[in-house]
Amino acid sequence: MKNLITVIFSLFLLCLHPQLYGQDILPDSLLTKDHVYKLTYTDTQKAKQILDLMRQKETIPQFLADIVEGDLYFNTGKYRQALIYYKKAMDSDSVRNNSLHYMDQLQRLISCYDVLNNVQEKTVCINLLMEKANECNDEGMESIANFNMGKTLYYQEDKERAYEYINKAIASMKRSTYKNKYDHIRYEYNSLLIMQKRDKLYEQALQTIDSLQAYLLSEGDVPFIEGLNKLEEKNLYAHKAVVLFRLKRESEAAQYYRKWKSMGVESDKDNYLIMPYLFGNEMYDDIIELNSKQEQFITQYQDTISYYMVAVKRQLAKAYWEKGNFKKSAFYFEQLATLGDSINVRKQRNAAIEYATIYETQEKENQIQIQKSTLQRRNILLLSTTFIVILLLFIVFATYSNMQKARKQNQAMIRQIKEMQSIKNECIYTENNSENINKKLEEQSVIKPITRDLHMELCRLMNEEKIYLNPKLTRDELVLRLNTNKNTLTDLLKKNTGLGFSEYINSLRLNDSLRLLDNMSPNDNIEYIAEQVGFSKSTFYRLFKDRYGMTPSEYRNLSQNNK
Repeated sequence: MKNLITVIFSLFLLCLHPQLYGQDILPDSLLTKDHVYKLTYTDTQKAKQILDLMRQKETIPQFLADIVEGDLYFNTGKYRQALIYYKKAMDSDSVRNNSLHYMDQLQRLISCYDVLNNVQEKTVCINLLMEKANECNDEGMESIANFNMGKTLYYQEDKERAYEYINKAIASMKRSTYKNKYDHIRYEYNSLLIMQKRDKLYEQALQTIDSLQAYLLSEGDVPFIEGLNKLEEKNLYAHKAVVLFRLKRESEAAQYYRKWKSMGVESDKDNYLIMPYLFGNEMYDDIIELNSKQEQFITQYQDTISYYMVAVKRQLAKAYWEKGNFKKSAFYFEQLATLGDSINVRKQRNAAIEYATIYETQEKENQIQIQKSTLQRRNILLLSTTFIVILLLFIVFATYSNMQKARKQNQAMIRQIKEMQSIKNECIYTENNSENINKKLEEQSVIKPITRDLHMELCRLMNEEKIYLNPKLTRDELVLRLNTNKNTLTDLLKKNTGLGFSEYINSLRLNDSLRLLDNMSPNDNIEYIAEQVGFSKSTFYRLFKDRYGMTPSEYRNLSQNNK
């Protein structure tokens, strides 16, 4: 009897305060956005819990909570989730009606679209930021807008205009009173320097190094950060050694190399800057020594599956090859290939987890809203009836809620897949969006136009002839049908869909498979559906589950139950 009363009382409390269960109790002193940022890297789950409690207790404005949550995801590499919260914050009146909040948020969106390679949306945000910065006479934000525009133009091969924008950005930032002025100037100068070295503009690169050095040695703008000035000085020596060597000024280059070496070289992640000088002078033993120490350091203290480790192993492989130690070189090249595969697998897994988390978060938010709306009715029943009647009503209500929840979950899963299909369709050629894509391309002056005839012929082949249903379709065959070449086709697909050839064809096939699964007859089987859209059964199952998070059979059952 005593146990029964305990269970009933617990249910009673759960109905009144469901938010008390499944969470650690945290003191109010920890419920601040500063603690969220502090725990971002060391304990991300705890940071998220603090933010959730702050939302529940309404100790933080909604728009600011969305910004902090976006930053939490962005700083931990979950850029799609970050984008959701950044957009929510941007839609709030508190951001729209405040110029500083508005420009800060545009800067966050630009960073997000940059890492997600969404050039069109990034360009829209850059133009909005530039317009608002000019309106507010904010030279710091104007610099950020100009720099991002220059970077975008550079990777679109419009390099002359790119350099103009970046130099303009540096000049604006120097005149500004921007809070992170020093960091931005260093970043803008170093980005300009990398571009000039890549384009073999060594005289201009030397001028950039001198300008950066003059700024770093100036007083006023440059903050004192222990160890930073020494690191910057060392990096400048590396840049000068490389650039002077490329200009055939070997004695000066050697002088700066000696200065670089005198600064200490162990466990320094920026040692890669000196590598072109060492390779140019055939100093392979020095290359091996530096990178071997870095390899040991990363193995002991850092994540070994990283692009940082890729760079180290690539330098070792090349150095051993030049020394004639082909066995050792082959060993590192083999490790390099394995490491590249591991990075790709991790990226795919992280992307899948991120998509799943996004949908789970959306479902959780819907459940919270439903829970809030039903909480008041439930409390009235609990407080106005007898103890036994309350218990009986709770059992009935719980049974009903489970049935409704199962039904809504089925509907939600189907709806999410349809939404995913809709989003994906925006990235592929269809009859409905082909003209819209052409219109957007014409409106974006910074993006090179793509031949309309080639574009329309691709749409025709996919929409009318449906050649993607041919399981033996190859990129060479499509190139032949379009009367073009592989590079043009790849450029056309990447700029308009963000997809490669295989991803593009698989997207079309998977879209068709949804329609067939929705309308399949009792006599059809999954293997038949796979053949109809150009897949083998195993490939169909794998790609379908990777994209939608369930097997074709599970989707078919949910779709039929939903009907």
